[in-house]
Amino acid sequence: MSIPAWHEAITGFDVLAVALTVGAVAARLVWLRGASADRKLESILLRRLNVLFAAVLGLLSLTSAAILFARSVAISDAPFPQLAGVLPLVLQETDFGKVWLARAAAVLLMWLLWMLSGMGKRGTGWALAILVGVVAFSRSATGHAGDHGDFEWPVWIDWLHLISAGMWGGAIVMFVLAVRPVLRQHPQQKDWAAAVVRRYSMLAAVGLVLAAATGICNAWQRVGGWQPLWTTRYGLVLDAKLVLVIAMAILGATNRFRHVPAVLAAARTRNPRSWLRALRGLSLASVAEAALWLAIIVAVALLLSGMPPSSLPPAGTTVAR
Repeated sequence: MSIPAWHEAITGFDVLAVALTVGAVAARLVWLRGASADRKLESILLRRLNVLFAAVLGLLSLTSAAILFARSVAISDAPFPQLAGVLPLVLQETDFGKVWLARAAAVLLMWLLWMLSGMGKRGTGWALAILVGVVAFSRSATGHAGDHGDFEWPVWIDWLHLISAGMWGGAIVMFVLAVRPVLRQHPQQKDWAAAVVRRYSMLAAVGLVLAAATGICNAWQRVGGWQPLWTTRYGLVLDAKLVLVIAMAILGATNRFRHVPAVLAAARTRNPRSWLRALRGLSLASVAEAALWLAIIVAVALLLSGMPPSSLPPAGTTVAR
């Protein structure tokens, strides 16, 4: 059965929302440690992260409702006017419904924590990290990985892959939207900027390594061999995703081994021109990484909406009706 394009779009936006939420929470925990002497800039950056977190949490709320709607249509094959009677049954009688209720509770708690204290307190940040982990688990348990069981190892590998993708690409988006404007508006604060850039590079590097390792495990488990990589639609989309990931990894290596050292060196020399030049190079490479990551999310949506080759019946097998 073919998946409607609108369902693929919802899946893509949902993965994007989860990964961005992971990135926002990770950025708060890693970049703002409360050790900076410049409390003013810490406060400015925290406000920007708070606004971005509210935006991605709003997107996550919308996609959570949309995922429930789309899955209810797929499960019941009911037209829209009849869904009001179908939704309670989906929530009460299906594994998807039970997992979705846990996700909805986690999203609601994140809203409450944000309204009470934002992301200002470190304890709140860790609580948000636990809750976004629950949401990410719901995403993995209701996807292809969940076909083996809600708590089997493919679900945990996929969960770690989604978390690491948020630490990598989600954190890059947070850097582009939150940190880069602050650095441009306050070019004189080089020591503070150097510390944040160093933490940004570390977080992205850890996310990349974890995403690559778990991605390989996911791909091998779902493809089941080499031949499907060029003989199936799923394999071809996975190939495209792999090319995008390699391109993004190359840009990330350029950032880590060229632009980040240049920023740190410029901070030590106190030369305004070299500082602005180094910061511009880091910003442009980060924007390009963020664009590639969004393209990867599109590929992920197509993969999640397709049938993995390992789940297809062998060629020549007759499927009972």
